[in-house]
Amino acid sequence: SSRRARSPHSSANKGRSGSNRISRRQDVLRLVSERPGITVSEIAKELGVDATGLYRPVHRLEREGAITKHGAALQPSG
Repeated sequence: SSRRARSPHSSANKGRSGSNRISRRQDVLRLVSERPGITVSEIAKELGVDATGLYRPVHRLEREGAITKHGAALQPSG
């Protein structure tokens, strides 16, 4: 198979694959709300995941208008 094995950091999410995308977006939104100015790399460290796996949910939240990005800093909208 050409797919890579799961990273050791993703073991906490096993069994939640169907809701993993939704919960990841909720995790990102929660952290941005709690800590305005947080960066993607800081969120990754907090969640114990690779930062590259957060870019899709971050971009989606930006498109939806839930968060804004100023340089590397993420802010809640509104």
